[in-house]
Amino acid sequence: MTCLVALATPLAAVSAQDDTAVPGIKPAAVATKMSDEDLIRKASIVLVYNQLGRMLIQLKSDGIELDQEQALEGARRAIAGEPLGVSIEEARTVMMQLKKQADASQAKRQEEMMAKMKELAATNKAEGEAYLAKNATKEGVQTLEGGVQYEVMVAGTGPKPKPTDKVKINYHGTFVNGKVFDSTIEPPQGREPKPYEAPANAFVDGFNTAIQAMPVGSKWKISIPSDQAYKMGGRGMEPNKTLIFEVEMLEILPPVVAPSDVTPAAGQ
Repeated sequence: MTCLVALATPLAAVSAQDDTAVPGIKPAAVATKMSDEDLIRKASIVLVYNQLGRMLIQLKSDGIELDQEQALEGARRAIAGEPLGVSIEEARTVMMQLKKQADASQAKRQEEMMAKMKELAATNKAEGEAYLAKNATKEGVQTLEGGVQYEVMVAGTGPKPKPTDKVKINYHGTFVNGKVFDSTIEPPQGREPKPYEAPANAFVDGFNTAIQAMPVGSKWKISIPSDQAYKMGGRGMEPNKTLIFEVEMLEILPPVVAPSDVTPAAGQ
């Protein structure tokens, strides 16, 4: 039963390829009833497809492509109860060498991935710095702590939030190329546009710095250097991305009073 339960997830992979003809099985509508012989014939393919097939795919991703004929021969011997055909010592040596080969392949892939990530980080950093340098020369652009730039689009006259104040804001976030990555104004499909509520110190450093300087009622365009944003990555973002937001400071929300903090009225 355990092996059948384990098929629940892998069977999704089968359904994705159910239009592909399989030798020995005639493509047809799914039968609600089948003979014992037909059941075993089809189950044999499904089980090996999901168990042995997945193992071979995983090994291939580790840089080890087994001899398929020999793999099937090994499976046949196991089913038939025949000897392995090699000594225990030789089997151990094979597995140890195989592990070394897989480890070396994985280390190489990680090294290549890190090199690509480093190159991407440098590219994004340069792109962001070029944008910020140009943006700093525009009329009305000012700079806050940490190099965060802002431009007042609408001047507010209300109070500024303290770090621990909970605020209600609207925001629209893009990269320097204009691509939207997050927005309360144009949210991803399936979400309704609505303001976001959170403490004024709950965001990335540069965003915290900006909104804590914004009076209620204001709307700013803020540009956040990568080292004041997600740095080397976060929330699925590429490393060293400079972020640009249009932010509306709608409201500083009143603190939530715990029942124990409420003073009883006279006579109660």
